Amino acid sequence: MKTMLLLITGALFSANIHAATLMSAEWAEEMCDLWNESEVLTTELDSFMENDLGRGYKAMLLKRKDCPDSQFVQVTVEAVDGLTTCTYGGEVTDEPDYEADYAMTAKTSNWLKLGSGDLSPAVAMMTFRLKFKGPQGEAMANMGPFTAFMRLIGETDYTTESCPE
Repeated sequence: MKTMLLLITGALFSANIHAATLMSAEWAEEMCDLWNESEVLTTELDSFMENDLGRGYKAMLLKRKDCPDSQFVQVTVEAVDGLTTCTYGGEVTDEPDYEADYAMTAKTSNWLKLGSGDLSPAVAMMTFRLKFKGPQGEAMANMGPFTAFMRLIGETDYTTESCPE
């Protein structure tokens, strides 16, 4: 029994050491990988990708509101072979154009609720628990995929013990 407890404790401790800080560049990279595994996100965003301002990509910037010294992280998607594919997750590399791109900020607790499904993105935006900048009508027209994107947060391996650097 003692050995089993030690093994479980060691596994939990080990898993926590490797978890990325929520909204860090490493975490954004994991979000990108999960995006590409999502059938909804890769196949249901054709009209979303039409509004890329001729750049060939759209950027989504995310930040934890209660980490004021942290920077946004970026998730970039492109149309590749008929699929909406995440091609980058990490530090912000592009100046956003809010006619096509998005910036979202929320308290950590609200990001976690969005990730678990305890808070819907539509309700979060309407109640200002998710501060949103970008083409809101486009986001509302793609609420199914937008919800799927928010739910990926709950699928990532993250820690909230500190703010991203």
